[in-house]
Amino acid sequence: MNRLNIKPLMMKHTSLVLIGLVVSLSALIPTPVRAVPLGLAEEPLFLTTGAKPNVIVMLDNSGSMKSKMYGGGFNNSIAYYGIFESTQNYEYDPSIPVNAAGYAPMTTIDTTKTGAFKESSCTPATNNFTCWSGNFLNWMTTRRIDASRKVLMGGKLESSTSYTYGSGLNFKLIANNEPRDDNSGSTISRSSSISSQFSPVPNGSSMEMISPAAGGGIKTSYDPYAKLTTAGGGAYI
Repeated sequence: MNRLNIKPLMMKHTSLVLIGLVVSLSALIPTPVRAVPLGLAEEPLFLTTGAKPNVIVMLDNSGSMKSKMYGGGFNNSIAYYGIFESTQNYEYDPSIPVNAAGYAPMTTIDTTKTGAFKESSCTPATNNFTCWSGNFLNWMTTRRIDASRKVLMGGKLESSTSYTYGSGLNFKLIANNEPRDDNSGSTISRSSSISSQFSPVPNGSSMEMISPAAGGGIKTSYDPYAKLTTAGGGAYI
């Protein structure tokens, strides 16, 4: 375009020729075509009346959802899904309190039943009663309803309101604490030949996850957390 910057002192007919040339060339250059918004149908064309879209999620809430999620022995090459992160280790802290307000006014909570897992850089070892692999905990403790809740809404919170459980700890995920409706499955028994690599449990030792809600009946106060024990009743947690 610099060639068109003709000095005004040049002859007029020269200027006219150049201007005419520009006009003639511009007529040969195609005009860019811009896309025009289209009014595409958002509903099937065969419908005569409009219908709002619906997404229905159906969740089984039968007693079988309180059964254990995983069968078979523990295999650390499998990422077991549950309320724990499978790649994270956890430390059990018996001092973490219960947020009783999260259960009010429906249930009176026994606030002496403290303790919870928190993420840690610890390394699991036999007789280290505080350090556990998250993958191992998922295999051992996850019930079907726990996994379903984790998929749909990230898990069940003790309370959706922030609460001070400890330094930087403001929310707590809780697992199902009820047996099957027929009261079977109130105790989930597990054993693993490699458990000492991922938990305080010696290889081959039996573990049990017991629901305090087993047996039903009205209680004056409610223990909200499941318990991990040895088969003989010795408590790990």
